Amino acid sequence: MESYGFRYSKELTDKIRKVAREEWDAGRENPDDPRYKNTPDGNIYNAQHVWLNMQVFINPVVASLPEHQHLLAEHGCYNDGSKPGSIIHQECGKRPHESVMPPHFQPLETTRDQDQAWLAAIREHIQRGKAAEQAAEQAAAAADINDEAAAEEEEGEDNRRQ
Repeated sequence: MESYGFRYSKELTDKIRKVAREEWDAGRENPDDPRYKNTPDGNIYNAQHVWLNMQVFINPVVASLPEHQHLLAEHGCYNDGSKPGSIIHQECGKRPHESVMPPHFQPLETTRDQDQAWLAAIREHIQRGKAAEQAAEQAAAAADINDEAAAEEEEGEDNRRQ
């Protein structure tokens, strides 16, 4: 990433990893708290890949280039977050000091049905992968049995020749 002009930020890396760990711990300790059930299916997920592997690279000059516009996936302004379960990210321009984002920067709006379809597609992909693994294991086992049978047959023929 640094060869593209980004700089590693240990401070932000540590911060995001800490947030992911704390969110998981808090969700397990408070399973009925709506703040930890804002996923499409209402489950609490472990962002282990974030708290173990996430690395933050920054460079405002590079990040502001048009080819990096796709990196912004949520609204960039915040409400006060005072109500449990309230959405922290909100559309910019609702308060006087905020700038309205141009339409091409707006995040994609998804519906619950789209979220459910996405989760179903992921589950189906995982199931297909598991089925393919099982089929490969069965084929390997069958090949081993065929190899053993062929070896036994060859050994039997050798014994008959003697």
